[in-house]
Amino acid sequence: MKTLLRLLLCLAVSALLLVGAAGCLASPESPAAPGGNTEVLDAGSPFKHYFAQLTDKEKTAYNAILSAATDFPNVIEIPALTRDEMQRMYTAVLYDNPELFFLDNASTMRQSKKRTYFYPSYRLNAEDYAAMRGRCSTVAAQILDEARQQPSAFARERVVHDRLIAGCRYTDSKSDSYRSTIYGVLVGGAASCEGYAKAAKYLLDQLEIPCYVVSGNSTPPGSTTSSHMWNVVQLEGAYYHLDLTWDDPVVESGGDMIRYAYFNVTDAQIRKTHTDFDAGHACTADAQNFYVHENLLFHAFGGEEKERVVRYAADTIDAGSDGFQLRFADEETYRSALSDLIDNEGVYTLLKQINEKADTTFATDRVSYINTDADYSIEIMIETQQGGDENNGYAEN
Repeated sequence: MKTLLRLLLCLAVSALLLVGAAGCLASPESPAAPGGNTEVLDAGSPFKHYFAQLTDKEKTAYNAILSAATDFPNVIEIPALTRDEMQRMYTAVLYDNPELFFLDNASTMRQSKKRTYFYPSYRLNAEDYAAMRGRCSTVAAQILDEARQQPSAFARERVVHDRLIAGCRYTDSKSDSYRSTIYGVLVGGAASCEGYAKAAKYLLDQLEIPCYVVSGNSTPPGSTTSSHMWNVVQLEGAYYHLDLTWDDPVVESGGDMIRYAYFNVTDAQIRKTHTDFDAGHACTADAQNFYVHENLLFHAFGGEEKERVVRYAADTIDAGSDGFQLRFADEETYRSALSDLIDNEGVYTLLKQINEKADTTFATDRVSYINTDADYSIEIMIETQQGGDENNGYAEN
């Protein structure tokens, strides 16, 4: 029978700046703006994509905030900035450095004569932040240990992709104050698109895979357009889009599915559903695309191709997914496979072969599927015998 995958409408939150009137004086304890410091600091992320786009004056303000923020000062002296410059600078701080989840999106800039002060707004105090960041580090270490055992950057990226998706579910609940942070993903197990994107950057940073977040809009099939956030990653000198949120859809019939539809895709591919964004670099290569790299973009669908599907599907199901996706290079191959698997019920034979290879036991006499003509894909959803793996997420401590 058919089922539905509901792709998610996400809200990526931008920094909000409140500009105060002149005449407000800084606290005597306020850290002063470093004099013209425009160099990339060791603090924070090792890959600061948005910092590189700032003017020297904005970089000086960025560095002042990044240097002082973890001391939780009441006020930080910065160079004089316009409202737009301040907005751009503070958004860069938040986008580049996902570990600074104690900073609220809304902060205040005030000017007094020729001096300008930044008043951070904190969602946590220093003690709570230290405890919560420690929990994030503990969970991250589990994922990073597994990833570092992999032989390539592609394989390490896949571990991050799979583990974050298996351990998190999408939420847009306004009552979840950490949904847009790495804490929401790694510890809370529920996050918005912003949380997914920032968690991916946080982990890929530590694996020395250049990565940054991208904000724009997205339009799921049959739904409305909404603001969204995802990633751009660099592998083997080329840039690719990576969208964990859209690879972790809500399966209407239940279950938890890991997809690779948005694992290292091109500008042309992602623009079918994502708009109003600046990728920063041209994403035109496809060598590190999941289906190309894994030889799973099928130009035919015979015995050899089905053997590859069995290996791939078994690994994906054992990683915590309740299904797998098939991609085809052209309409003729796609239609032929659809007829073979669905019309002629060849999917049941395929499921039995996958079940024999996988460590996870699942039903082979019933299946749900959805086919998408636009990208020549068929998604197969299975039912695990135990009703879902309770340990798909992160180990408890």
